[in-house]
Amino acid sequence: MMSVVKPLKGQEEQVRALLEELNQFAAAQAGYLEGYVFEGTDGAGAMGRVSVWDSPASANRAAQGGRTLALRASIQRRLEEDLVEGMYALTASTPLPVRSAA
Repeated sequence: MMSVVKPLKGQEEQVRALLEELNQFAAAQAGYLEGYVFEGTDGAGAMGRVSVWDSPASANRAAQGGRTLALRASIQRRLEEDLVEGMYALTASTPLPVRSAA
């Protein structure tokens, strides 16, 4: 699952903290494999989170839980635009080569 948000001016730290809290909560749910909070590097102010689940059913169950819904609502109140979320299936995983520091 992936969520991308753009916080209201002055709400960036609160949104980042809520995304981290949502990730920590998700990590305790059945089927959770890993997750990350990210920030855009283009200066537009976007940030978000990615979570990887063992199945769409696990992700859906976690997304419908009361704590998850409350955290998402708290995030939503601090955004310029509506929360954008999507569920994607990983079709292949190819490790990237490790680059040595030259």
